[in-house]
Amino acid sequence: MAILDDLKNFHSEDEFIHKFLVPILAKLGFSIVMDFHGRREFGKDLIIGEVDRFGHVCYYGVQAKFVPSVGKKDAHALIQDCREAFSKEFDHPQTGGQYNISRFYAVNGGSISDEARELFFAELRPSH
Repeated sequence: MAILDDLKNFHSEDEFIHKFLVPILAKLGFSIVMDFHGRREFGKDLIIGEVDRFGHVCYYGVQAKFVPSVGKKDAHALIQDCREAFSKEFDHPQTGGQYNISRFYAVNGGSISDEARELFFAELRPSH
């Protein structure tokens, strides 16, 4: 459980995002990792991207939390984040173009309850 031990070293969501998530996403092969955390993020702390087999860039939104546990009450906020992330285009900082995400990921440095996970997917599956 080396990853769980590493998570104990972070003291904030910002540290978790920049010292854990960004490096691990780069190691997973995402060629684009953009920080949107803060104002005007519309549910997306990070935008990650990869080039598909046809040479197109696919963008995904990531909402990161760093709390001991995400429960049912917290799931409602994540559902709202997901809906906002899909509904609002983002401005690419290098190209200036506007793009939509095609996937959304919610991650937490702690646990996510079964009830929260079930509610999240039940609410979003019909539309996303």
